[in-house]
Amino acid sequence: GVNIALATFGGVAMLGLWQVAWKILQIPIALFQALWRVAFPGMSRLVSADEDIGPTIERVLGLVAIGTCAILAPLAASAVPWIHILLGAKWAGAGPSIPPACFAMMFGVPISVALSGYLWAIGRAEVPLRAALFGIPVVAAIMLPLLPVIGIAATGLGYIGNAAVESILFIYAG
Repeated sequence: GVNIALATFGGVAMLGLWQVAWKILQIPIALFQALWRVAFPGMSRLVSADEDIGPTIERVLGLVAIGTCAILAPLAASAVPWIHILLGAKWAGAGPSIPPACFAMMFGVPISVALSGYLWAIGRAEVPLRAALFGIPVVAAIMLPLLPVIGIAATGLGYIGNAAVESILFIYAG
């Protein structure tokens, strides 16, 4: 949906810039996907063992937050010059979307990793679904009006809105 919206409302050039930014963001996302994959089996074992899940969720949240910030803060800080040096000035315009997207992941990923596996383990799979269904329109509502004003950075801001919606729904349900 983001790609179609960018091509339609921002043009093919903006879509190309987003694709460069998205490829760069895939580096930390690959790590986070591994965390999401182990969250459900781990939480399922704790739930089936009738363990107190609260302290475990707090530890997971803290550990993932530290690791997430250690990876994403340098990426967000160096995205614009890094792209310019490695890919050339032609693609430097992709850089402004990376810091807000990194910020969205800095607070959204720890909450998602800590709570999504738990919610699935206790049979509350509707919460992650609801988070996705509410988060997608939020991305569009933030990104589309800002595209003509601030350009490609609007995509990152849309992801901040998505992460906020997902985090609120996960915390409320957890």
